[in-house]
Amino acid sequence: MREFGAGDSLAAKRIFRIVLNDPAASRGIIRGRLGYTAKGQPVNAWYFPGTSDERALIIGGMHGSELSSIALAEELIAALQEGERPSYSVVIVPRLFPDNAAEAIGQPKQLGSFQNIGRYSCKGATDPNRQMPSPGRAFDPSTGLDHMGRRIERENQFLLQLIQDFRPSRIANLHAIRDESKGGIYADPRTDHFGIALGFESDSTLAIEMALAALEAGGSMKGNGLPERYNTLYYKDPAAVAAGQWQPRNFIGSFGKQLRGAGVSMGTWGSTAIALERQSRTQSPSNARDHG
Repeated sequence: MREFGAGDSLAAKRIFRIVLNDPAASRGIIRGRLGYTAKGQPVNAWYFPGTSDERALIIGGMHGSELSSIALAEELIAALQEGERPSYSVVIVPRLFPDNAAEAIGQPKQLGSFQNIGRYSCKGATDPNRQMPSPGRAFDPSTGLDHMGRRIERENQFLLQLIQDFRPSRIANLHAIRDESKGGIYADPRTDHFGIALGFESDSTLAIEMALAALEAGGSMKGNGLPERYNTLYYKDPAAVAAGQWQPRNFIGSFGKQLRGAGVSMGTWGSTAIALERQSRTQSPSNARDHG
């Protein structure tokens, strides 16, 4: 394994970006740093070269209070270190908001409680999973603003820049959920940059295949309705429409004071093609979410 780092976040991002966009430069596993948090902690990312031209991104710890998502991402890193080379080239960001996670770890008696310690970066902060650009729009680092005109936190800016550099065809955003009956593996319907559905069948099938594998391994996939029925849409999201129709999205989230739970999620932004891209109808990354 080779490791890349630098004294400041800009240099670290440049180093890691070069590696991601030059497959010939990396024949093995690489650990890089996307940047540093406000408290000086590194936001690390692991790169595992695959055997195909496809690319996947796995995100853990977008909500620092969801420590199980971090644990799962770290288990995946360990498995890829020891296992065979994957088909997809994979980048894993195991702990996107390490400061938030440290806050949750520091109050173990509150884990799983409705206090949700570590979910938000500070009092009045926006939900980290609702800080994405407008659907169909690329992240603009010169402004750093989300769909609602709010400043995107630096950790999410690192992530968005990584996505635009790495250009994954699959994104898995790992989450946890308090209500086990809602836990499962879900897919977000892809659309073009106008919000017109491109077809949900292939992504839905993949989510079910993943859920069935998790069920066989002993996981609880009640949110997917397994084993009695199959469902691949998160219970708070609108139904998937037929290809060629306009796809409704959930911009509300967990509605609360100062609209901190409202905005565009990674699921919506990641499954929408970016405007002005060539062949945008085929370049929209699918976003599979694991709530469980």
